[in-house]
Amino acid sequence: MARKDVAKWLRRIEDTFSGQTGIVGEGMLKLEQREAELFKSLFNTFRGYVHLMDSFFGFYIETFEFIKKRQVRKWPDRVAVITAIHIPTLWRFRASYTVFWKGYFIDAVGLLRGVLENALSIIALNKGVITAKNAFLDISEEKIKSGKVDWRETKLGRERTDNKIRDALLGNKSSLSDDTKQEFRGIFNLMHNSVHRSRINILRYYVPWARGEKPFPLMPVYDEDLASLYANLSTFFAWILTKTFPFLEIQSNEFAEDWRKRHKILDESFEESVGNLPKKAGRSWEEFITKTFSARKLKK
Repeated sequence: MARKDVAKWLRRIEDTFSGQTGIVGEGMLKLEQREAELFKSLFNTFRGYVHLMDSFFGFYIETFEFIKKRQVRKWPDRVAVITAIHIPTLWRFRASYTVFWKGYFIDAVGLLRGVLENALSIIALNKGVITAKNAFLDISEEKIKSGKVDWRETKLGRERTDNKIRDALLGNKSSLSDDTKQEFRGIFNLMHNSVHRSRINILRYYVPWARGEKPFPLMPVYDEDLASLYANLSTFFAWILTKTFPFLEIQSNEFAEDWRKRHKILDESFEESVGNLPKKAGRSWEEFITKTFSARKLKK
């Protein structure tokens, strides 16, 4: 549009949707006020969780500030790809955490799916389940160079890589117990239903409304059960990622001694926190951590 047309378009919106205070979309103020109220309620209930997760995010950033100062020009491919996966994982995790504090618990859980999938990819890279060359899709390098890969092959290549990772770390090729495998199937189903068509939110609030028991809420609702669900899952996923931070080292014990001490304290804090969860979930998550990270780190 020409500049004068843009000005006209903008003026029309402002004239139509400005409230008495002159703010466009004034109704949003009620939503923001509700989100602020939920933040206060959540903070009072989940104070220990706040300290743990804020320490995690702070240490995440601190680790990458250390990496930015690295003088090594040529990084091993494995470390380069792990680093590349870690950065958007931090973004996704932070977005999820922010959504949680505004009271959108199931939407926050949906965003955690990418966090877990990326964490599993990092572990699979370090164990040699996948390589730096096929970390993102299982298609031969020759075929990629030829430029003859279409979108269907790309989709299938991604699915093959994802299936290979899940099978090795969580499925038939893993050493996990049946209970732990079932626990992870439940987690993935939960995240799947959180993402697609917002099924969990619809069922959570539609059924009481259809029965005439409660109105269908427009504003986010404080729900300690759903908030606890997110807090527990995000704590576990943050623990997994904390365990992968040493994979970012190019050489053994490259990071400073103070970094290792702080990493140890954060790791132990997550272990203690998960130990306080309901027994079945806590046992499964501890088993995954123990069996996944006790194996020798692959060097490439």
